[in-house]
Amino acid sequence: MLRIDAGEDRIRVEVSDGSVEVPIVATGSPETVSGRGMVLVDRMSSRWGVMPSQIGKIVWFELDC
Repeated sequence: MLRIDAGEDRIRVEVSDGSVEVPIVATGSPETVSGRGMVLVDRMSSRWGVMPSQIGKIVWFELDC
């Protein structure tokens, strides 16, 4: 599921999946082909977090307008 909520001063994006594994901001080498998603979220967003859901988790982030 993808949910986007646009307010006057921020945009909030929520993405859910079936895994309960909490994402980490990993540092990988330039040759690594996966694992960069949370690095991008961490650098682009003003804040982000993880919430448990009935089927796994929801990862959310906010962008300041």
